[in-house]
Amino acid sequence: MKKDASYWIKELKLKPHPEGGHYVETYKSQVYASENEVAQCKNRQQCASLIYYLLNKDECSAFHRLQSDEIWLFHAGSSLNIYLIEPTGNLRIEKLGSQPDREENLQVFVPANTWFAAELNQKDSYGLMSCLVSPGFEWQQFELAEKNKLLQEFPKHTVLINRLCKEKIN
Repeated sequence: MKKDASYWIKELKLKPHPEGGHYVETYKSQVYASENEVAQCKNRQQCASLIYYLLNKDECSAFHRLQSDEIWLFHAGSSLNIYLIEPTGNLRIEKLGSQPDREENLQVFVPANTWFAAELNQKDSYGLMSCLVSPGFEWQQFELAEKNKLLQEFPKHTVLINRLCKEKIN
């Protein structure tokens, strides 16, 4: 049996993610960080969380940011580009994939509070990865970018933002 995106979605029980793609949470630490250790947290927060995440064909991970660090770990399929807009406005592109001889990395680090998005390098394929968030992921600390605000803040990245930013849904 060919292991395509539908195989992974079914077998891993992935569901649609608001930023695009599909995911399932696989781990949430039972150890908590205190308020002193995690200044941005108003309440106790798990030290780490982990998901499987899959992009299929023309799907993208739309621009968003977290209040925690995130590490993307490659598993299968096509490589992808992760676009990070640093607070200075500089754009950094990291390749996540299994071929270091092609400047791909098996893992990519995304610092907290960094706007980032991702898309596959082969549009007729899929990419399966895990995303490790530390301190652990909390929906109230997830921010999906509003296209107009991002365009105002980073006008030199207009083409990329227009391609990888979802319209705001009310």
